[in-house]
Amino acid sequence: MPQQDQAGVPGAAERDDYFGYSLAIGKVNNNRCNDLVIGALRENDGVSHHGSGMVTLMWGSPGGVSSTGATSVTGSAVYGAAGGGDVIAWHLGATLAIGDANGEGLGEVVVGAPGAQTPHLNGGLVAVFTGRTAGLSGTAVRIFT
Repeated sequence: MPQQDQAGVPGAAERDDYFGYSLAIGKVNNNRCNDLVIGALRENDGVSHHGSGMVTLMWGSPGGVSSTGATSVTGSAVYGAAGGGDVIAWHLGATLAIGDANGEGLGEVVVGAPGAQTPHLNGGLVAVFTGRTAGLSGTAVRIFT
């Protein structure tokens, strides 16, 4: 299993990050291999006023999961996409799924943050990332509260 102090895996292993708290597997890009999404719901908890948690996408390969080209996005990275202000993704990555939400044949990475501020504390949000060959991005996301 990958861990954050492994070469190519975004972030750094820190106490109480909860890396691996949630997992999902499915096809995000158009190769023949399933990809792995890993949640670390307490990444940067208490560090930023704009969110916490992290989701990492690792590409599948014929030899298994590869850390080459792995991407991640944090709760604070989606702050702007969430509209800023009072919508804050706390504990992004508490729940994960991969599914074809738009019907084009590839999976989107669907991420839950039930503790998000919307502006109500613990109002919760769902972030849907398209991923594809570029990986996860704080701008290629739709936020639902």
